[in-house]
Amino acid sequence: MIKYEVLSQFLLALPFVAAFFLYVWAVVSSNATYRKWPLYRTFSWTVGILCAISSVAGPLAARAHMDFTAHMTGHLLLGMLAPLLMALGAPLTLLLRTLPVHAARKVSKLLKGQFVRFISSPVTASVLN
Repeated sequence: MIKYEVLSQFLLALPFVAAFFLYVWAVVSSNATYRKWPLYRTFSWTVGILCAISSVAGPLAARAHMDFTAHMTGHLLLGMLAPLLMALGAPLTLLLRTLPVHAARKVSKLLKGQFVRFISSPVTASVLN
């Protein structure tokens, strides 16, 4: 049973670890081409990733099944603090800086499309919430 729990925590943390390494790779490749990426953005992204990982894997996640305070702390870290810190890291700006011009224009066109505009609408967000 313990091996299953460790494996499930690892699988839950894996997307965050992958996002962290992709971000670091983009920072390194962006710094080689353009001016230096601000350190506070990388720090903010890193702390946001750590908040997200700590809420889905580790002692807080294990304790959240038995303790309501730990459960709500996990909610606050994963649902409120981590997204804010990760947004301060400006991952889309970094992505557009890292991609070649042609690919960056395609991503920009996709982000300005009707589907993204519909999903990011305050009305749609309220209904989904």
